[in-house]
Amino acid sequence: MDSSLENIDVCVRQSWREGTLIQLQTAITQAAQSHSTTVTITDQHHGLSDDDLDSLMDKGIEYQRTEKGYTFDFSDALI
Repeated sequence: MDSSLENIDVCVRQSWREGTLIQLQTAITQAAQSHSTTVTITDQHHGLSDDDLDSLMDKGIEYQRTEKGYTFDFSDALI
C-alpha cells in the first residue's frame, strides 16, 4: 500500500477510535447519573483496538461487539 494511503488510513482509524472513546465517556457519565450499568454505543467501524478493549476489561468493564457497535457493562468496574 502507498505510504500516503497508509497514513490516511491510520488517521481515519484514529478519528474513529477517538470518536468511540468520547461516546463511551459520555455514555458512562449519563448512565452513572441514571444509575444504569449498561451502555450501548453505535460504532459501525468498531474503531476500538484490541488494546483499548483489553484496557477496559482490566478495569472490570465487560464488552460485547454488536452489529452496530458495542455494549459495555460496567457493573463490576473499578472506576
